[in-house]
Amino acid sequence: MCLPKGADKVHILQEMHDSKTAGHQGVRRTLAKVIGIFYWAGMYGDVVKYVETCHRCQLSKIDRRAQMGEPRALPVPEEPWDMVHMDWITGFPESIEGFDAILVFVCALTGIVHLQACKKTDTAKDTANHFVKNVVRLHGMPSQSSAIEICV
Repeated sequence: MCLPKGADKVHILQEMHDSKTAGHQGVRRTLAKVIGIFYWAGMYGDVVKYVETCHRCQLSKIDRRAQMGEPRALPVPEEPWDMVHMDWITGFPESIEGFDAILVFVCALTGIVHLQACKKTDTAKDTANHFVKNVVRLHGMPSQSSAIEICV
């Protein structure tokens, strides 16, 4: 049976997924039941959305992903700029100078930020030069040997 565009599809999905005989089965089995009787444009997406937002399924289904590790707190540095976090922000349109990314340096203790315009194709050597220009020149080299933390 082909359903028109404005038909009540929620009622059909409830019958095929939520009824006692349906048993709240997953996307594949619910979709197989629906396909056996009905058809409408965008049916797959509607079934996926309905099953993934089913409250009872969310409460009772087992999470099969690997367990996450134990959370560990980051060490607190003793002085400003002893530990520096770096991150790249990309996806910008290219500027007149040819830059299309921003390199962010953050002091782990104070939260002070230095921003550097860069290119997403910059190499490790370019990144090191930006680090020297923005952090070492102004605040000195971090005193700890493992002080530079790179967060990507």
